[in-house]
Amino acid sequence: MATKSSRQAAEAPEAPESANLAALTKLTTASYENLERELRATIATLEGQALRFETAIDNISQGICFFDADERLI
Repeated sequence: MATKSSRQAAEAPEAPESANLAALTKLTTASYENLERELRATIATLEGQALRFETAIDNISQGICFFDADERLI
């Protein structure tokens, strides 16, 4: 019987660690999936903006001048 209680004592700390590891894995996966969704949404927004800017520039009949921080024509 001493062997059984020793075995139970040895196994008891591992069970909470396994549960903690499983919970941490779930949280990590959920966090990664959330960040990936946010990143995909940000990319889609930026691609939409880039398309609008490209369309606007392509349809300007006059031309565009760009200036640097020192107000020099680039």
